Amino acid sequence: MEAASECVTAAVGAAPHPLAADHSTTAHLIGISPSHLHNLEATGRMGPVPVYLGRAKRYVIAEVTAWIAAKCPARAKWQAMRGEAR
Repeated sequence: MEAASECVTAAVGAAPHPLAADHSTTAHLIGISPSHLHNLEATGRMGPVPVYLGRAKRYVIAEVTAWIAAKCPARAKWQAMRGEAR
């Protein structure tokens, strides 16, 4: 029981990590310019599709990370790999 309370304490004290990022932050996380990210989106080479929170466009960081781990396939291939129908 003592170990469980240590885990809770560690989790509560930990700094939260964002789950989603805006266009500019996503570009910088990937290591490219925002305009290059825009070009990837426009040509269908950016795998992850952004989500909208109201009018705010965000990328799910876990999906961007998984996309990079999969060697950055184009959107159509990425969606097929993930079993998404669009």
